[in-house]
Formats: sequence, C-alpha cells, structure tokens
Amino acid sequence: MAPATNLYQSLDNFVIARYPTMKKIAIPMTDCDLCDHFEEFQYFLIYDFENPVCIREDMRFPPYYEIEKLPEWLIDNGVTDIIARGINYDMIKKLNHNKIHVFVGVKKKNPEDLIRDYLDKVLDTDQQMCY
Repeated sequence: MAPATNLYQSLDNFVIARYPTMKKIAIPMTDCDLCDHFEEFQYFLIYDFENPVCIREDMRFPPYYEIEKLPEWLIDNGVTDIIARGINYDMIKKLNHNKIHVFVGVKKKNPEDLIRDYLDKVLDTDQQMCY
C-alpha cells in the first residue's frame, strides 16, 4: 500500500493541474517608482502568476489617461489585484465592484519587494491612504 502522503501529493497535483490559480497583479508606476497617487500613474507593471510562479512581467501603458476608463482597461488586461499607495475611495469601490482586489497604503518599496510581500502575505497596508 502506498503511503498516504503520496496519495495527497497526487491529489494536490491533480487539483493544481485541473484548477490552476491565475493572478495578475498590477502596480501603478511613475518614473520607475511606485506612484504616490494611483490616478497619477504613467504605466503599470503587471505580473502574471500561475500556482504561485511568476510566468510573465509586463510594462503596460493604458491607451488613454481618462481615469474613468481605467477599471475597464484593467479588467480587459485580466488584472485580479492592485498594489497601490494612495487611491481615491470611489476608484476602490469601482475596482472592487469589478472583482479587482485593491491593497492600498503600501510603503514605498521596489515592485519586486512588494510582490514578494504580497506572496508571503506580509504586505503592509494602511487604509488611511484612501482619499
């Protein structure tokens, strides 16, 4: 009889293969740095994750700077999560309504450290950064 751990590992592999976890995390950037206010972005770094391996990192420029159209652009790009510093409360509501999770009030760090903190579930946020 095979040890139980092999059975569980097989089941885990089946679940992962059958139901992959896809995440796209967007970070608004200005001049190669996390922007202080979400609405003042120049571009987004978008990280694609599958079962928690980063499979792609893209720098994407929305085709317009009309902030009202941004949620639709993020949805069209498959974004599931946003890591931001300051953000308008109404924008958070729009993004959440479209099933995009928003992590707001993060400390200024390089994007790789923010992603690592997110994956390790130690991302330090502060709701006071909503305005």
